[in-house]
Amino acid sequence: MVEKANNQVTICGEIVCDGVLAYEKDGEKFYEIAVKTKQSELPIPVIISEKLLANVESCKGATIGIYGELHSYAKRVAGGRTRMILKVFANSVYDSKDNTNSFSVFGYICKTLFLQKQENGQVNVSVLLSVERDCNISDYVFFTVSKELVEKLETLVVSDMLIADGFLRACSYKEQVSEAETCDKTKCELVVASVKKRDGKILN
Repeated sequence: MVEKANNQVTICGEIVCDGVLAYEKDGEKFYEIAVKTKQSELPIPVIISEKLLANVESCKGATIGIYGELHSYAKRVAGGRTRMILKVFANSVYDSKDNTNSFSVFGYICKTLFLQKQENGQVNVSVLLSVERDCNISDYVFFTVSKELVEKLETLVVSDMLIADGFLRACSYKEQVSEAETCDKTKCELVVASVKKRDGKILN
């Protein structure tokens, strides 16, 4: 399968849980698995078709390489708010035992950049990109960059294009499953190594 140039993910690691049915579309079942990589303390959530992984419901312990992309999903989190949650969507799999964990996305800034001051006093810039997908659908990819980029990014405006590269890690969040109940889930976070403008100029 040809990978999309504007949204690419490659991860390799051990599957640490059997596949759980996530949804069904046009008769094809898609499962969520979790892949442990060297760069992430928590396993990375992956949505994968039953057609790509044999015995997906009993795949725990297998080592896998995945080519895919980042997809955003609207989920209700604790407090009843709706948040966009990132997960890897697998396009193809391959045999591998290396430690690859990388992503590259480019898209358009779709929200005014804003600064976040952490408890330790560190300042980060929060960026939200709209990354085009097939069928006129976009995924919304959120990441933060360090304070060293504040001055370089502050001239950018909504609709400017950025290219971001780095690796993935997983973090936990609480998903609202009923009015009184939540459950622990994991989502992807982007650890950005470099950011480029449309003209290819590296900002960090």
